[in-house]
Amino acid sequence: MALTVVARSEPQDVYVGGLRSYIAGVSPLLLESDRWDSHTLQECFGIRGTRFLGRIDFDFATVPDPYLTELKAYFTWRLSRAQSRHYEWYARANRLLRNSIAE
Repeated sequence: MALTVVARSEPQDVYVGGLRSYIAGVSPLLLESDRWDSHTLQECFGIRGTRFLGRIDFDFATVPDPYLTELKAYFTWRLSRAQSRHYEWYARANRLLRNSIAE
């Protein structure tokens, strides 16, 4: 019996597709926007901003794919957790993002 391959997905495509599905499951806005400001955090995670976060936002605009999708998935997961709901975590995460993009 002969087998014919109709379609083949590369492992990277499946991986990135799975991450995008996870992010979209939380909110499609997270995929559409490369800058998560206080409005995005409130809309997608119910985090109310200015007193809690100051002016912290997450800027993914200069991150190339697939790193863009990986970072968005990581931050989506972290921001969804109650344990990550404190200013110090946001400040450290924001520095991490800025430093990793600069290199």
